[in-house]
Amino acid sequence: MSEQPTPEIDTDTASEFEAITSQEDFDKRVSARIARERAKYGDYTDLKSKAAEFDRLQEASKTEVQKVSERMAQLEKELESERFNTVRTTVASAKGVPAHRISGSTVEELETSAEDYLAEVSELAKAQRPKATSYKSGATGSDNRLDPKDRAAAVVRNFRGKS
Repeated sequence: MSEQPTPEIDTDTASEFEAITSQEDFDKRVSARIARERAKYGDYTDLKSKAAEFDRLQEASKTEVQKVSERMAQLEKELESERFNTVRTTVASAKGVPAHRISGSTVEELETSAEDYLAEVSELAKAQRPKATSYKSGATGSDNRLDPKDRAAAVVRNFRGKS
């Protein structure tokens, strides 16, 4: 069997306990408790202003070289982002897909993503293609005067929602 620790009882405060018998007593004790808590954090605004002053002095103490190196690091990060966007746009344009539909961190990953997107679009187009019926009438609205390439282009335009 394990022994449970007994809480330590402060005998000085235990003998001073008085039951709260009225609203006035309750209000006094709550007010006293709030005052004690506020006293703990009374110097908060002073500490906050000192921290702000410390930050300002620390920024002022940076050398010009540190400021330039921080700016250079920020510009390098922006340049890398622009280079990636250019590569992604180039791959998307070469594959014929929207740039925002492909992802990856290398050219190979971007190309694979573009090919996957094209495969998904192709599968969706096949799934949405209406089934051919064996009955044909003159009222179908198909234009047989178009050559197969023009008909394919029209199907793609209709699929993309363009007229």
